[in-house]
Parts: sequence; structure tokens; C-alpha cells
Amino acid sequence: MFIALILLVAKCSFAIGCGLPASSATIEVPGHPFAAVSSPDDCWLFVSLSVGNEKGALGVLKNTGDGFALDYVVPLAGPAFGESISPGGDILAVTEGATVEVFEVGKLVRHESHPVTARLQEGRDAGAIYASMSPDGKLLFVSDEYAKRVSIFDLAKVREGPGDGSSLVGRIPAGIAPVGLATSPDGKWLYVTSEVGPPVPGGKSCKPEGKDGRSHPEGLLLRVNVEMAVSDPAHAITGVLPVGCNPVRVAVSPSGKDLWVSARGDDSLLRLQPADWTADGAHLKLKVYPVGPNPIGIAVRGDDSQVWVAVSDRFGKRGRGVLAGLAYQPGDVSNHEVKLMKTDNLEYPREVAFFHDNRTLAVTLFDANRVAIVRTPD
Repeated sequence: MFIALILLVAKCSFAIGCGLPASSATIEVPGHPFAAVSSPDDCWLFVSLSVGNEKGALGVLKNTGDGFALDYVVPLAGPAFGESISPGGDILAVTEGATVEVFEVGKLVRHESHPVTARLQEGRDAGAIYASMSPDGKLLFVSDEYAKRVSIFDLAKVREGPGDGSSLVGRIPAGIAPVGLATSPDGKWLYVTSEVGPPVPGGKSCKPEGKDGRSHPEGLLLRVNVEMAVSDPAHAITGVLPVGCNPVRVAVSPSGKDLWVSARGDDSLLRLQPADWTADGAHLKLKVYPVGPNPIGIAVRGDDSQVWVAVSDRFGKRGRGVLAGLAYQPGDVSNHEVKLMKTDNLEYPREVAFFHDNRTLAVTLFDANRVAIVRTPD
């Protein structure tokens, strides 16, 4: 009876949620924050950090009832980037360029030693930067920016062992600089951004973003058949769509009716309906919303009524960073009543993610070494 009770408590450890602050706030963290994701009960916030000298850390922030505060830090071998937490909240994947660290969330919450359950080796020059788990919690997708691929891992095997390579399912060729990842709610499709597509006669030319950059063709949104990716990853891409200059993130609405892409080089947020995506993409209507300089991270509210994007001002650094939000009707790209909302200025907002109240955002402020908690309007 006692053992059964312990197991029941363990399974239900995220059943009772923590309240979120009624007003916006910022929390200082010991490094440059890339991403932030919350536990299913919103009692904890996990922040990936770069801390100098090519080192990294995972910041563990606790919801104290009055707000979030840094509880402790887990040192990591390299700078930490993208994060993804499993649907049940038991494991957390954090990309580190050459590796992916997989943490047991229960151990992180209890501040136990050795919280890493597996270390997935991607290779020194892979550039593992972003992570996304499938809705059923069976697969982990990792975008390897420098290696031009997306790696697929079997999470059942990841949970079993230290990451000896047996959990690798396969790798999808994904063009130049694949970063953003998102899965459809039914788990059938994986969407991947590729910053630069191949040259096309008469195609769009994009300006260089940085001082040492070069002009280049517009980037792509790739559609991957997940079932095919498991059995034949080299041939799993079933659709390719040009989506402007330097697309870096993609998000799917909870209903699955809308896709949102941040075109960083075009200062725009793009919207399209995946149901209209035929093999040649001929019937797709691509709606473009100018939002401000260098948009990056995207988050869609759980009620499918608002989408928010981090307008980073990454390359200008003229203090124009903000969060931009759109209030919209799901699946209606022709709707002209879309409302644009903006926050006060922020210092290089990079990633945004909703807490589970579907109203409050966690925002990483990369240059400010802070995480902002922002309430979105009704």
C-alpha cells in the first residue's frame, strides 16, 4: 500500500499548479538566456544559459508564490540553447551544440545530484541548437544547424540509458542552417525552417544580416512526414516552401489550422494554413505581418486567439526590441480584423513561451541576462 501511494504521488507530481504573478516582472540570471520552459504545474522554470568561456548552465527558477526566483544552477560543458520538455513533464532536453543533455525533471525539482539521464552525442561541428518532442512523447527532434540536418531520437531508449548512440533513429537532410522546429498537434508532420535556400533564377535575394554576411537566396519551410522520417529519413521531406529572408522559427497553432514563421531578415511574421499545402504549394496563401526588426521566437496561446513574437533588434541593437502580438481568428488568413499589440521596449528578447495558464509569457532577454514574465491581454 505504501509503495503504491509513493508511485501515485510520483505520477501526479504536477497535478496541482502554482499561481502565476498578476503583473509583469523580470528575474536576473547568471548568463545570457537562450530559452525558457516551464514545468507542467508552472511551479518551475528551466532556463538555458551561456556563461562565458564557451561554458553553459541550466538555471532552475522556482515559483515562490510572489514570483520566480533563481533557486540554483546546473553547470554544463558548453553553452546551452534550445529546450523541450516532454508532454508529461518527466524529462527535459537541452541542446549544447555538440551534445544534447536530457534531464530528469523530478531530480531537478528535488535538487538531486546527477539529474542528467542521457547525453546524446551530435558531434563537435553539429551545431545542435533547437529541440522539439513529438506530442506523444515518443520522439525527440534536434536541429543541427551546422551539419544541415535534423536528428531523430527514440525517447524510450533515451530514458533507458546514458546515450550510447542506440537511441538515434536517423537524420533528415534539412538544407542550410536548419533551426526552428514544430510538430503538428496530431504528430503527423514536423515543420523545419532553413535560413537559406538554393539559388533560383529570378528568385528573391536577401540582404546580409551581419557585418560579415553576404547576400543570399530566401529561406525555406520544410514539411516532414514523421512516419516516413522514422523509417526512411532521407526521403521524409514532402513539401518545400520559400518563406522569405532568414526564417528562424516556426510554430503551429493548437488547432493545427495555422502555421507561423518568423522571417528575421524581412522583419516579418508569416502565416499560412497547412491544410492548403499541396505537393507544389500552388494554393497556399502566405500572409505577411510586418512586426519590427529581426523577429525570432514565436509562441501561440493555448486558446488559439493570439500569437506573440520576440522582435529582437538583434543586428541593429538600437533599443527597438519588443514583443509583438497578433489577435486573430483561427484558420482565417483573409481576416482583415487582425489586431497588432506591442509591449514596451525590451533588451534583445530572443525566445518566448507560454506558461500553462495560456496567458503569461516567459521571455528570455539575451543581452540583459534576465528573464521577463509578461502577462498578455485578453
